[in-house]
Amino acid sequence: MSTRPPIVRRTFRLSVDIETTLNAEADETTPSHPEQTQLHQALVQQLLAHPTVLDQLLRASAVTALSPAQKLFAAEFGWERVSEQQLLQPLIEQLEPAAQAHFKEEIEDGIAIYYFDGYQATIKRFNMTDLS
Repeated sequence: MSTRPPIVRRTFRLSVDIETTLNAEADETTPSHPEQTQLHQALVQQLLAHPTVLDQLLRASAVTALSPAQKLFAAEFGWERVSEQQLLQPLIEQLEPAAQAHFKEEIEDGIAIYYFDGYQATIKRFNMTDLS
């Protein structure tokens, strides 16, 4: 990593509101299995009696939900719409042949891509806030 300051710096704030829930009844419970309902409700009562554990459980669930959120962000704003190659190729092809060769990387026999590692992203801060 270079010690020189970057020539372009942008900060993006990605906002994701994740709702977590605790269900009073199990989704899979059928009327023919009332004992499952009772067992589920017994654990729910224990969680309600221990709010610290419930909070940890719901926070963990929220963090787990970030993975699908990442895919949604990628589809809406990232590489799902346009690839790095699609962005860089027209620009690199306008450079002189020596520069084009510098950024070209062979990934398989006869298949080459352009590679540029002059950009990066660093998480500057992260936070979880209870909005309820």
